[in-house]
Amino acid sequence: MGFALKLRPLGLPIEALENTLLCRSVLDYDMASQLHCALLRILIPDYDGVDGWDKWVKALRDPLLPLSWPRHLHMYLSVVVDLEESEAFDETYGEGDAAVREDITRTLAQGEWPELRPHLKLKLLAWLVERVQGSETVRAHLDRNAEASTPIKREIQQQLDEEEEYERQAAEARRTLASLKLKLVEAQVGVRARVGVRARDRKSVV
Repeated sequence: MGFALKLRPLGLPIEALENTLLCRSVLDYDMASQLHCALLRILIPDYDGVDGWDKWVKALRDPLLPLSWPRHLHMYLSVVVDLEESEAFDETYGEGDAAVREDITRTLAQGEWPELRPHLKLKLLAWLVERVQGSETVRAHLDRNAEASTPIKREIQQQLDEEEEYERQAAEARRTLASLKLKLVEAQVGVRARVGVRARDRKSVV
């Protein structure tokens, strides 16, 4: 899906993801920036034109987003989680402890994503991915795939139907051939029987 949505990076090996979360180098942070910016930008259609989100959407479209994404992620996390799903977040990602959410939001507010502990970075990323999975962009992508796959499904079904018809005809041909062979065997047995009778009759005459 990364290719279809024009994401960068398209894929992230598990080793690279581990390095990204540990953030031991400038390259690791750069990869983290690309990943989080890509995920945030997928959310744009969900909030484009929605009252109160115009500045946030504009910031996500800004080419300089890699320089400020922790602050905008903090804004999104704070608004969505605090207003909509704080208990669900704490239950799913904080094991029922609000301190996890508070640690994440406090660190992001300072723009210091690298200072987050790796397991908190992973929880934050998991939450963001979950939000992306339910986004309008992903739903539209899945709908397009479903529509595009319909002709392919029909073609596959047609091929299956043709193969089934071929097998039916082949089975019918095998049954017909077996019937003909049976008639041939019966005819041969009848011929041999008649020949035997004639031979016995000639012997009787002699």
